Amino acid sequence: MRPRSRAAARRLDATAAHAGRGAGCRRPFPRARPRAGESAVAMSMKQSAIRAGFRNATPALALAAALCALPAHAGLITMDELPLQPADGLHVGGVLFSYSVDGQPDADASFASYGVGDLAYIQDPSLEGATRGTLRIAFDTPVSRLAFGIALQSEQPQDDSVLVSLLDADGRPFAELALDTAPLVAFSETRFDYAGAPVFAVTLGFANRGSRFVLDNLEFTSAVPEPASAVLLAAGLLLLGRRRR
Repeated sequence: MRPRSRAAARRLDATAAHAGRGAGCRRPFPRARPRAGESAVAMSMKQSAIRAGFRNATPALALAAALCALPAHAGLITMDELPLQPADGLHVGGVLFSYSVDGQPDADASFASYGVGDLAYIQDPSLEGATRGTLRIAFDTPVSRLAFGIALQSEQPQDDSVLVSLLDADGRPFAELALDTAPLVAFSETRFDYAGAPVFAVTLGFANRGSRFVLDNLEFTSAVPEPASAVLLAAGLLLLGRRRR
């Protein structure tokens, strides 16, 4: 047998020493010692407070994780959920419809109206009204996706004929889009489809105030809380719970 070199012997000795420490001679972590001028009782109270903080934070963190895991809720309103009636003030499927003319509530818009037949984006029944007014659609919970079909009483293309305003939590528009319509089947129509920042409500205005409109197939998906928002909400609930104690 060839003699080991001195370097190899040193490596073997170091390996054996390391294995010996792992087999039962591992050095424990040092205990936290009180700072200068800090008593052992104060140190113990501080450690107890830290442990209590972790225990109190656990439910809040679990709530944050649960909020992030909530599935998005998708809704669809085809305007046949209720019988024919005025659209203003009607609440259905998590949506509140309002219709006004010059800022005043008006009955010249009807839910579950018949008459236009089947178009590309509209199928009877639908929500029908006068273009002299403004239709407002408010959601029970903010939505991150919104889509609907809209048609005008015209057989000609209409540029910038429908103004869609997306509203934030304060009721202020954060985006405004002008829609063009075209006679795909009979009446001039188009489909609006949005995905992005949470929408709390949407308003529809019209360039030609002397015509009629129909709206159908309202689709929406509720906004899921972002991880940061969920953590902030959970932290707020945690602080509220601590204040009540």
